[in-house]
Formats: sequence, C-alpha cells, structure tokens
Amino acid sequence: MLQASSRQHSRRRYPKCDTASCTIGHDVTESSDHSSSIDSNGIQQHPIRKTAPTIARSSGAADHKQTTADGTPHTLVVPVANAKTATVSAGQRKIVDKYGKRLQAERLYEVPLTPVDCRFGVVREDEGIQDSLRSVVKEERKTQGSNVTVVFCVRRPGCGSCRDHAQQLVEMIEDVNKVERDGLIAQGKQNGLGMLASSSSSSSHSNRSEQRQTMSRQNQKVALVGVTKHGEGVDDKAMLYFYQTYFQRYLIHRDGQWETFQALGGRKISLYRLLRLVPRMEKRYKNNNIENIKFGGDIWTQGGVLVFDRQGELRHVHYEEYGNRLDTASIRTAIQKVQKEQRR
Repeated sequence: MLQASSRQHSRRRYPKCDTASCTIGHDVTESSDHSSSIDSNGIQQHPIRKTAPTIARSSGAADHKQTTADGTPHTLVVPVANAKTATVSAGQRKIVDKYGKRLQAERLYEVPLTPVDCRFGVVREDEGIQDSLRSVVKEERKTQGSNVTVVFCVRRPGCGSCRDHAQQLVEMIEDVNKVERDGLIAQGKQNGLGMLASSSSSSSHSNRSEQRQTMSRQNQKVALVGVTKHGEGVDDKAMLYFYQTYFQRYLIHRDGQWETFQALGGRKISLYRLLRLVPRMEKRYKNNNIENIKFGGDIWTQGGVLVFDRQGELRHVHYEEYGNRLDTASIRTAIQKVQKEQRR
C-alpha cells in the first residue's frame, strides 16, 4: 500500500493515468520548472509540482491525486488489498506497535510445522506431513474443543528453564479451563431448568437451539500447543521426558527451520548472562524438582508464548527472558480479554 511522505526521491515511477490528455507512466524528475513539454510521440507531458503527492484510501483502491502546471487535477487509481486483508493488516500493526518491529506477525502464520509423535514412548516424525502455524492453531482449536489457543515456543526440551515454563503454562491453562468448565456446568443447570419450564410451549425446539448456540459461544476453553526447534534424533530422551512430565502430553510440532523463533526476533541469550545466572538457576531447578540437561540442541535462540483467538489471529506475545519465570498473570489477563470479547 502506498504511503504519503514529505520526503520524495528525485525520480519516481507513477502508474499510468487514465486521463486521455495525460500520459503519466513515464519516469518523472521533480523540477521547479512548471512548463509543459511534448515528448517524441507528440503527446503533451505534464510536469509534477515539487510537493508530496496526496494519498487517499478507499475500500478497494488508493486515489493518488497530483496537480499539473495548469491546475488540472489528475487521479491515479492504485489497487490495494481488499477490505478483509486491510483489516487483518491493521490488527497486526497493533501487535507490531505493541511488541516492536522485531516481531514479524505475518511471517508467523505461514511457518511450516511437522507433528512430533511422542505418545508411545518413541519420538517419531512424518516429514510428509506439514501444516502452517495458522492451520495448526485452527486444527487444535477443533481437536481440543477450544476458542483460544496458546502456543509455547520451546527453546530446548532438555532445558530446565523451558521445563519450568512448561509446568507454569500447563498449570495456568488447566486452571483457566477448570473455571470455564465449572461456569458452563452451572449455566447448563440453569438453562436446563429453563428448558423444563418452557417444554410445554410450541417454541421449545427453537429455545433449545438458541440455548445450544449460547453455550457454544460461552465455551471459551483454552488449547495448548508446543513448537520446538528440535525433533527426532536430537535428544529423544529429553524430548520424551519433557512431553510426558512437564508438558503433560499436549501436542508438539517441530519447526525445522526455526522460522517461528526468527519471526519472534531471533533473540539470543548472551554467554555472559548464561554464566552469570548459573547458580541462581541451579537453585531454582532443585527447589522445583526439575531436571536440567545442559547439552543437546541449540541453547541460545529464545522462544516465547503466543495467544491466538478463535479466528487464528495473534492477540498476545510473551517473550522468553532467560533467568525469569513466565509472567503467567499477564498471559492469563490476555486470555481472559480474548474470552470476554468472544462471548459477545
């Protein structure tokens, strides 16, 4: 999409004008000379004033208005993204504005992921199966019967800090889902009494249909998915233990090219920070009964936590900061905000 700017390069290529008396589609050199000229084809050329072009937006096009020497306005129609794309882009701009340019939100959606099957005590991957992150988020929403999806980008399954973060996430999400479940049960009982009272009326079928739709909208269960840089063959024992003990058997996918982590900014742990925090981290692992495996895969590129709504749009990002526990309070607040909006 074109953007208005007060600074213009000395030469520009503008789209061809649809006005019969003007052929703007040539290279234009901005000049203070406002006189008209005739090109080799005998067609009159209108020079451009040395001012920034004005850009106007509409639902399907951007109107580029420029003024010729004789004051005649010319409108250049430049196609832009459709309304739906523009809305998504606006939403993603808010994400980028909030979390900085290091986040590449649009890139995240198309990252190819391979499912990692750890269900039978063996780490297995099917390289022939790959889905984009957006597709995985939507599929898991259906599979787990949820309307909010949390994606945990795991720096390294053997890392004690990542295992600690996994435990935090699982505990928080299961607590959120318990509150949801209890609320739905209470609401179901109340609706059941209402259905009994209205069962004798001729509109009871429509009432039940409306109540089921309301219950579906009220169900704001949260799904959890893991994304890791490493899969089969890197450290299978560490992966299995992470999956079974810390991540409580939630589904894991492998990002073989680490694109998820790069889209999050490709942030690295410094060697100084890693060494400086060793005593504190070892104490934390001991207090929380967490096994830390020091080697096996990349230890430097940090991950984070992503929150998606039921449309599969990114709504919240929490960056991993090595040495700190997850701020589950802020993640929970973000989840509850999405839940509240989706209940309307």
